[in-house]
Amino acid sequence: MNVTKEIEMYKFLGLETGRLPAALFIVSAIAFGLPGNCLSLYILLFRMDRQSTYVIFVSFLAMFDVLTCAVHMPLELIDLVFPFSIPEWLCKCFRFNNSLLYMGSLATLLVIAVVRYRHIVHPLKQKLSHAKARQCCWAVFVLSILTAAPAFVLNGNHTATIGNSTATICYIADTAQKTIYPTVYLTFYGMFYCLSVVILCLTYVVIVKTIRKANIARRQMQRHVSTCLNTISQPLSTAINPKLEKMFSDTDTNQPKLNEKSIGGSGKSSKNGKTKVLLLITIIFILAYLPYVSIGVVLTLQRNFKSSLSTTQEAIYRVAIRFPLINHVANPVIYGFCDPNFKKHLKALFLNSK
Repeated sequence: MNVTKEIEMYKFLGLETGRLPAALFIVSAIAFGLPGNCLSLYILLFRMDRQSTYVIFVSFLAMFDVLTCAVHMPLELIDLVFPFSIPEWLCKCFRFNNSLLYMGSLATLLVIAVVRYRHIVHPLKQKLSHAKARQCCWAVFVLSILTAAPAFVLNGNHTATIGNSTATICYIADTAQKTIYPTVYLTFYGMFYCLSVVILCLTYVVIVKTIRKANIARRQMQRHVSTCLNTISQPLSTAINPKLEKMFSDTDTNQPKLNEKSIGGSGKSSKNGKTKVLLLITIIFILAYLPYVSIGVVLTLQRNFKSSLSTTQEAIYRVAIRFPLINHVANPVIYGFCDPNFKKHLKALFLNSK
């Protein structure tokens, strides 16, 4: 390698191409995401009720998050900082892993949305058993492998032009560049995302509307019961016999009292809390992957898109295509703040360790 080529490659890796912000972004995601997801997975698997379908699906989702932080993010950092040092087999594994985690996470969210829809909108229907929930997780995993397999085939050594020189990087392989298959696969990627977003949005809109109607009906029932209790408790009967008032006051005060809080119970709030957690996870996933999928569509339609970017635009581009990493960092935060049961076990874990 001559001196000129070394200088050009140094510039290619340096600040001139906006790689430093993206590298710092990945390192931060690993630093926050890996401990948080490992802790979340431990609590879900060993502290919470593993017979709950909610815990089964969220644990499965947390496994994808742990794999992303422990395997994919370090590979992403290597590809960013040392793009000329990646062997082809590692490049193929890296791209395959990326597609697998994307497909698996999105498919899991779809299954969760359908299960929550049945549970909330059609509560009288037979609920999904624990065995069926685990079977759904295995089906998602196998389907994710099948849909990610083309990424292993299509990606590999790609010859990139750097100034007056060329180098080999990890991208769509030269053998696949002039075929229609990369376009077809990326189109499938984008369509799967768009279709999933539509299904998720429609499903959760119906779920939220159903919960709101149930809450309104429950509040009306609580007010009605409260009014009835107040009417009954008025000492109207003392007008007939004053001794009756003392009789009522001498009754056993330890008897359970019917009040508005006892109407509806805590089951509804627990169900709504779980739905809130899953809804937030879904929203963050959609927003985090939106820039990634949009850029993928642009690159499919305009192959020379990156060559026209300025240094600042290049930095934004490199961060935007890695923006989905935020999704895997945010999930433990959502569990900790929005799931009361998870929060209870988290506090108990730290209190017992002292």
